[in-house]
Amino acid sequence: MTKDRAQELPVAPRIRAAAFFLGAFALANVSVRAETRTFAIDPVRTKVQFEIKHFFGKVIGEFHDVRGTLVIDVDHPENSLVTATCPSRTVDTANRTRDGHLRSELFEVEKFPRVNFRSSKVVQTAKDQADVTADLTLHGVTRPIVLHVTLLERSKQANGKEISRWRASGGSFSRRTFGLMWSRGVEAVSGIGDEITLKIECEARE
Repeated sequence: MTKDRAQELPVAPRIRAAAFFLGAFALANVSVRAETRTFAIDPVRTKVQFEIKHFFGKVIGEFHDVRGTLVIDVDHPENSLVTATCPSRTVDTANRTRDGHLRSELFEVEKFPRVNFRSSKVVQTAKDQADVTADLTLHGVTRPIVLHVTLLERSKQANGKEISRWRASGGSFSRRTFGLMWSRGVEAVSGIGDEITLKIECEARE
């Protein structure tokens, strides 16, 4: 619009136009200031557990020293982000001999020292529940997995910051797709299944 044309407009329309643009600017600022909260995963109070079939039973193990962040978009949960990592050498099935074989022969922890997790999609499925799709990097291979996540509890610390507790289940994947294979001879007699299932209990603090 030219300067001359703008001056031809009556005062009232010009006021309404100015109000419109001011309102749009305010809404844009509200959007920019959308509330996000960042939580650090507490490695002491977080448990990453896995299970896998072995003959007619199952083996249950854990990874320790899990660290990472939860960036929660309060108004738009789909924009939230979860990142986590832990040393692969912390794999623990409560059997020292077996754990030694897992670290050296299966997980090859010297070559692949870390397990990494980064969310790529968050879909809220109910109040305090979401399906989180993430890239899991294990044994040098990255594949997507889906976890069903539930917010269990929120509480305040003495400093006024929040503590949140979460549970994640699902996350089943094939160990073969990550190259987690024994030698052909061992695989033939090991009785170890292919599907690994994750269960996570996480505590995080602002």
